[in-house]
Amino acid sequence: MAPFIRNLALLLFSLCFAASHATAIARADEPTITVSGEAEIRVVPDQVIVSAGIESRMPTVKDAVSDNDAKIKAILDFLKTSGIEEKHIRTEFISIAPIFRTKFPYGGKGVQQAVPPQANNSADPFSDDLVAPDQKIVGYLASRQFAITVMDLKNFESVYKGLVERGINSVQGIEFRTSELRKHRDQARLNAVRAAREKAVAMAGELGAEIASIKTMLEKHDGAGFGRMVTQNSLSDPFSGAMANDSAFAAGQISISASVEIVFYLDKTSIKR
Repeated sequence: MAPFIRNLALLLFSLCFAASHATAIARADEPTITVSGEAEIRVVPDQVIVSAGIESRMPTVKDAVSDNDAKIKAILDFLKTSGIEEKHIRTEFISIAPIFRTKFPYGGKGVQQAVPPQANNSADPFSDDLVAPDQKIVGYLASRQFAITVMDLKNFESVYKGLVERGINSVQGIEFRTSELRKHRDQARLNAVRAAREKAVAMAGELGAEIASIKTMLEKHDGAGFGRMVTQNSLSDPFSGAMANDSAFAAGQISISASVEIVFYLDKTSIKR
């Protein structure tokens, strides 16, 4: 009896598999429409990240590093008293490099910050023996770059001014963010799905067809970050006199977007002549 039951079960399984396979093949032949939907939400940011640094130029490596460390300590002390937590201060890079003065033809001269080719890996990178005949080390540059997250946008301008007053001389840019990113992204995603459905209904309706069901749905990622990245240029000098004005800082709005691609099955696709 047991073999009979086992064989019957295998037979039923095979019939079910064949039926589902046939249904899948038939489904694959059904007409579909593929549409994309995009949505954008613009919100006022409430956080900002500033990428700033200190560069120190001194005759010796020791002096350059000491000067840089002293300025960094003053900045860190200021940030602490300003309510910026340590976890919101991130060191991005540290650099020490020689500064060369290069002799140019016809009596010209200039300063070039570059490390000449070294003889081998074990050689002293600051040795005068490795300097080209037309170059001379005149000093050293020590620099440190860090990112500071200001959690309350209202405090940004006072923090930024304090950084400038304490020696910040390198600003890579600022990035505005929102603390409610998840909520806004979820809403943008739903708006994108709604836009895709409306597009599919309109396109199918133009041919007298209707959308029947969904085949696939895919969220497309564009690699965007939290919001708008603002970099410094000739029109936004962070060290200009405008820093003294109350209206020097304007956050504006950031854009949070979402994009989806949906494939719908169609119904009533026969076109009457």
